[in-house]
Amino acid sequence: MATGLVSASLAGSGGAPGTPVGAYQFNSASTFAGGELTRQSATVTSAGADSATAAAMTFRGQNSRGGTDTDVAGGNLVVASGAGTGAAAVTSLQFQTPTVGSTGSAQQTLATRLTLSSASAAFTVPVSAALGTITADAQCFSGTVAWNNAGVAFTAMKVNAVNTASAAASLLLDLQVSGVSQFSVSKAGVVTAVSTITGSNVFAAAAGTIGWTGRSAMLSPADGSITLTNSAGSAFSLLNFGGATSSFPALKRSSAVLECRLADDSAYAAFTALRYTATQGTITSDAQAFSGTVTWNSGGTTFTAIKLAVTSTASAAASLLMDLQVGGATMFSVDKLGQAKFNGGSATAGNFLQLLYKEETVAVANGVSTQDGTASFIPAGAFIMAFRFQVWTQPGGTASYSAGTSTGTTAYLPAGTSTVGGTTSFGGLGTSVANSFGLWQSASARTMRFTFNASTTNGSGTITYGFWYFLPTVA
Repeated sequence: MATGLVSASLAGSGGAPGTPVGAYQFNSASTFAGGELTRQSATVTSAGADSATAAAMTFRGQNSRGGTDTDVAGGNLVVASGAGTGAAAVTSLQFQTPTVGSTGSAQQTLATRLTLSSASAAFTVPVSAALGTITADAQCFSGTVAWNNAGVAFTAMKVNAVNTASAAASLLLDLQVSGVSQFSVSKAGVVTAVSTITGSNVFAAAAGTIGWTGRSAMLSPADGSITLTNSAGSAFSLLNFGGATSSFPALKRSSAVLECRLADDSAYAAFTALRYTATQGTITSDAQAFSGTVTWNSGGTTFTAIKLAVTSTASAAASLLMDLQVGGATMFSVDKLGQAKFNGGSATAGNFLQLLYKEETVAVANGVSTQDGTASFIPAGAFIMAFRFQVWTQPGGTASYSAGTSTGTTAYLPAGTSTVGGTTSFGGLGTSVANSFGLWQSASARTMRFTFNASTTNGSGTITYGFWYFLPTVA
C-alpha cells in the first residue's frame, strides 16, 4: 500500500495491521506505524485502541508546505455538530474530559466541561485566559453586543453565586496587578478600590475622597471629620441646601468666617437655632461676640432690631432676660419682670443701681376716707420715679393719695392729684421739683396711704397701685 494512504478494515477478528476490527489506520512510513481511529461502540470512537501507555494525539487542519510556501496560511479546522432539518431542535457541540476517581483500575468517567450551542457557551469548570507576556494590546476577555429591544432589561455580565457557605472575605470580583488587588467587590456588595473610581464626572479616590471631576470634593481626613474642598483641595465656597436659587439657604465660607447666605449668594439668609454660644477665648484685638448691621427704610413699619420672646410657663423669681457680665460679675441685667440692674461702676458684685417696679391691690370700702397699703411696702432707700393707679368702679368717687408711714403722712404728689375709675400714671419730669418723686427718699421702709371721696353707697372696691423706683445696693 502506498505511503500516506489510509488502510481500513471494518470487519475481521483482529490481527496484524490492516485487519483490526472497526479501525482506520494511518500510515506514516512504509509500514503501518501511524495512529488509528477505533470504533469502540455505537457512540464512541477513540483515537487509537486503549493502551496501558496511552499517547497524546493531535487532530489539526492542513498545514502549508514548510520551506516551500511563503506567507501562505494553513487550512481552517471545522468541528461541527450534526445539523437537523426544518424546525427541529439544534444540536450542541460538547467537550468532555475525565473526572478523577478512586485509586484503582476502574476507568475514569467523562464529564462535559464546555457546551457550545446556538444560544450560549456554557462552562462547568473555571475559565482562565493565560496570555503570557504580551507586547501589544490583547484582552483576556472582550465582547460585543447590540441591545435592540426597549421592553427587555438586558444584562451584559452576570455571576450568580449561591452562597451556601463561604468565608467572610469572599469576593464576587477581584481585579489584580502583580498579585495585588486593585478593585474588588465583596459578596456583600462592598466595592473596594485602592485608587480613584471615576465615571460621569463622579470619582471616589484613596484617602477617603469622593468628588466630581474638575469640581468639588469631599474627604474624610480622620474618623469623625469631613472636609469640603474645591477641585484643587485648597478652598471651598458655598454649600447649598435644597437648590441653587434665592429660595434656598446656604452656608458660605468667607476666609475664616462662616456665613448664612441665600443659595444664589445674592443676600444673607435667616438662621434659626435653639442656642447660640460665642466662645472667643483670649483675644488681643477687638472682636465682637455679636455684631449686626441693618438699614431701616420704611416709615410705616415698626422695626425691632433685637427680640427675644420668652414664655415663662414656670421659672424661678430670679430668672433673667439678659445678664451682661465682666469677670463673672453682673454689670447689667434685666429680669423677667422687665426690671433692670446696673453695676455701680465697679466689678465688685453687689454695687448696683436697680430700676424696679412693685404693685399691690388695696381694698377700700364705701365711706372709708383713709386706707393704708401693706406696711413697709416701699423699700428703704428707694427713689420713686413714677406711680400707676388702677381704680375700680368702687368706690365711685375720685380718690386722692398721700404717702408716708402708717402713723403719719407726708405729701409728695402734686396738690389735688386725683383719679376716677380706670388707669392713671403720673410722675417723672412733669412733677414739680417741690414734689419730685426722687426727693422722697428715706433710709426706712414706708407705707402708702390713700384718701378718698367715697360719695356712693355701693359696696367696696379696690385700688391697684404700682410704682417704678431706683434702689441702690452697695456691697
